[in-house]
Amino acid sequence: MTLRRGFKQEANEYAREFREELHLRPYEPLSPWDLAQHLEIDVLSLSSLRQTVSESVYHLMQVDRSSFSAAAVFCGS
Repeated sequence: MTLRRGFKQEANEYAREFREELHLRPYEPLSPWDLAQHLEIDVLSLSSLRQTVSESVYHLMQVDRSSFSAAAVFCGS
């Protein structure tokens, strides 16, 4: 996969800024869960959607586990 020109540098700059805001050293791991909380982004597990879309959740968790990793869903701004 080819990334757009400057993407890696931009991503590294964001990571540095977020590490500072989270009081991490430049070499410390940046936890996606801590970052989501810091940015006030709700993170839901796929299993939490069982009652809403049970057949889809079953398929993604049991039948074809390798076909799904994550999804971003935006509601408002």
